[in-house]
Amino acid sequence: MAAWAVGAHFMSIDRDRHCRLLNVFEATHELPASERPTVLDKMCGDDVDFRDEIDRLLIDADRSDRLSDGAIESDDRFDDLIEFCAVDIPLQSTSLPDRIGPYRVTRLLGEGGMGVVYEAEQDRPRRRVALKIIRPGMLTDPMLRRFRREAEVLGRLTHPGIAHVYDAGVDESGDARTPFIAMELVNGKVLTKYVQGIGLDSRDRLALANKLCDAIEHAHQRGIIHRDLKPANILIDDRGQPKILDFGVARITESDVAMTTMQTQVGQIIGTAAYMSPEQASGDPDKVDTRSDVYSLGVIIFELLSNRLPIDVLRMPLHEAIRAIHEAEPTRIGSIDASLRGDIETILAKALSRSPENRYQTVAEFGADIRRYLQNKPIIARPPSTIYQLHKFARRNRALVGSVAAIMVALLIGLIVTGVALSRESRARINAEQSLDRSRAASQFLEQVLLGLEPGETNGRDTELLEGMLAQAESSLKESVSNPTFRAEMLTILGRTYHKIARFEKAGALLDEASLLSASLGGDDVSESDYRLIRADSHMKSGDFDTAEELLEDAAGYFHGLSDTDSEAHALRMLAELHMDTGRLDSALGLIERAIAIGEGAEEIELGRMEMMRGAVLRRLRRFDEARAAYERSLLFFRNIDDKRGMATILNSLGVLARNEGQHGDAAEFYREAIDLRLVVDSRPNPSVAVMLSNLGRSQAALGRADDARKTLERSLAMHIDVYGESHYSIAFPSASLGEVLIDLGEPDRAIDLLKDAIRRLESQFGIDHQLFFMMQTRLAQSLEAAGRFAEAEANFRRGIDLFDSASIDTTQYEPGFYTGLGRTLLAQDRGADARQPLEAAIARAAGDTVREKELLSLLAQCNK
Repeated sequence: MAAWAVGAHFMSIDRDRHCRLLNVFEATHELPASERPTVLDKMCGDDVDFRDEIDRLLIDADRSDRLSDGAIESDDRFDDLIEFCAVDIPLQSTSLPDRIGPYRVTRLLGEGGMGVVYEAEQDRPRRRVALKIIRPGMLTDPMLRRFRREAEVLGRLTHPGIAHVYDAGVDESGDARTPFIAMELVNGKVLTKYVQGIGLDSRDRLALANKLCDAIEHAHQRGIIHRDLKPANILIDDRGQPKILDFGVARITESDVAMTTMQTQVGQIIGTAAYMSPEQASGDPDKVDTRSDVYSLGVIIFELLSNRLPIDVLRMPLHEAIRAIHEAEPTRIGSIDASLRGDIETILAKALSRSPENRYQTVAEFGADIRRYLQNKPIIARPPSTIYQLHKFARRNRALVGSVAAIMVALLIGLIVTGVALSRESRARINAEQSLDRSRAASQFLEQVLLGLEPGETNGRDTELLEGMLAQAESSLKESVSNPTFRAEMLTILGRTYHKIARFEKAGALLDEASLLSASLGGDDVSESDYRLIRADSHMKSGDFDTAEELLEDAAGYFHGLSDTDSEAHALRMLAELHMDTGRLDSALGLIERAIAIGEGAEEIELGRMEMMRGAVLRRLRRFDEARAAYERSLLFFRNIDDKRGMATILNSLGVLARNEGQHGDAAEFYREAIDLRLVVDSRPNPSVAVMLSNLGRSQAALGRADDARKTLERSLAMHIDVYGESHYSIAFPSASLGEVLIDLGEPDRAIDLLKDAIRRLESQFGIDHQLFFMMQTRLAQSLEAAGRFAEAEANFRRGIDLFDSASIDTTQYEPGFYTGLGRTLLAQDRGADARQPLEAAIARAAGDTVREKELLSLLAQCNK
């Protein structure tokens, strides 16, 4: 336990002496008792009185470390010494070295008992840095280990919200070794002073807090806990970007062997008490995990919003502070500021729970709830009532609710006008009554949409709540709304909403019904310009490519006739995607080039999507350099408008490109960055993250990290099922990838079951005359071969070969692999004579692929043995 109790007589000493005492204490207190005398001899010199005082201070601190709660009372606090030295005290007159390593020292920034921080200039590249060194003459082996650990820890972190480490090393140019770390020089204000100085409101402060969550989550995902989060360690630069400093007390969470000697000893508290979690204050490092940083962030955000601490321990003796952190309930922030009651109060109460199990389990979850609050979405930190969820849904979806309400208002106004006019003539009373019935039905329908769910039917998930509302609305529509015009409008709203929550098959069916109903009334189609594209996209994403292609061709012609070039370009982009997915790469490239040519004036988000599609087609054509250039142009468009979804998608595409080029390590990094960025937008399961996880798992497998790949792919598979349901065809892809990994892990039976299930899903959805079927058939056959089930592998290779002649799609890219695989499986069964024919067929189809040709010639030579 860190020593905080010292004699009150120190407060009468002059400031310089206070600071010297503090420096020496910090440098020696954490050292083993056997190492202290050597360091004290160097720091105290011949000053016997000073040595006596620091010895007494260390004795008092060690005694305080052994205290149980309340066993011995102490009225004095080491806090007083720290605070006294922190107020406008000039730095000690440390002489500046000219250079340290490759850095020219320009001025002193700060110093403590163990280290000194200089501002310095680096020659190449030319930049100013903060140079942190161990104080000359203070270097011991434990200090050197701690210093190296800090450099290693910080070097892993590359996030705009974390001060970046440029370099680390040991300068041996002088009489002694001088370890140094060159870090980003952050010019900024301490977090609390910054928000008070510019007068940020509570929402702006929460937005700033959310950036802190993103930065800490970045560290957590790389196995690093900060453990000393507090406002003093957070600076805000002149762009408003927070920078988290001082990971010097961070603890590595991964189980590196090298870290086993670096764990903090039980009984030692590191950090500042006011921001410590209860488990951290206990002094047991084994109890501290990423949830401790969740707690500390909760304290910081509480202070940002209220200018107070949830548990005010600043003026308490240490033993009382520890007891308060363990036993006291944090203040509810709503009791300080009534405007913060409700969601914010609930979010902070969860983050500040004394029990780690009851907190947010990750900083990502904490940040996601803050974002939900800022976006008027339901938070996860409370049991959601129907009224609460619907209130949030209505605020967030004003367009949807407003469109329903607008329709209702128009119908009701029309009813009043019509009713007044028709009531003047008795012969029109029947029509008036019919209009009234329609209005009542519409009113009941609106009520069903907004208030139809019982509390027991909600479970805190936005999309599930909305699906329940939509199902009841659709049922009400069928039962009570007979007016065809109004019915068509309502079907359109339902279909568009289903599309937004990725229920594409349902969306397509409802939008088709709306279109037919509109056509039966003599209308050309539903009036909204993007309705046609949403309808086509629903069919494309549910696997009905023929219908989607017909709709997109009609839409492109329709928009061309209206001279609506932006919408026409959008339709052509989608059509290019469809051609690409069905293997028509040359026509896909022509379509996307045409779209880009006519869509030059489109919004940046659409320009980004078109360049992304061009990159995807070029990548499949193996024109990798051109693909990369297109992806980079797309990324620039998305960055210009801060579209994180688009940026994440492009990063994923760059990962796929790196994988195609055999750069699996680079691919994995792209995928991780894409996933991190996409989860910033929405931390819930979603189709994009599900696919990115599948891609990451495949790259991990290619890198030989089968265990990591298995975990990632199982997570992807679970998310696919969560997003799409148990029966959707997309589950085939993570299933197949997981199956291939399980082959390597020695679980062939489960692996083959997963691959066969993937084949069944794709065959059921698309039939056997489809690119996806041939791709998956290849993977199944190869996995059977890898599992040593050669007869089954032979049958599956032959199945694909038998379909080549009758296929309506281009199978050229699959043929060499199928013939090669068949030849290998026949050789494995000692049937060299039978293997010759498929191997020769493979050679004929592999012209120009020197690597494959070499493999095939080697296999062919084995046929004669």
